[in-house]
Amino acid sequence: MFKNVFSYDMYLDFINNDKRRKTLTRFRLSLHSLSIETGRYNGITRKERKCALCTQNVCESEYHILLGCPLYKKLRNK
Repeated sequence: MFKNVFSYDMYLDFINNDKRRKTLTRFRLSLHSLSIETGRYNGITRKERKCALCTQNVCESEYHILLGCPLYKKLRNK
């Protein structure tokens, strides 16, 4: 789950779409505007950092957006 060594990951070579590769890299580096990160800097407790895109009432984290949020189900299937 966590990297032990800071190095280039070979799987990035298989993502031909530059925008998707950059987006995935931003997710890996936590350089995004999800509430899991923005809430940290705005003094919002982790419990209150809910996903505003769905009704699951869960924290808007990388895991939720990539694997759980129903809004992105079609994109995940694609």
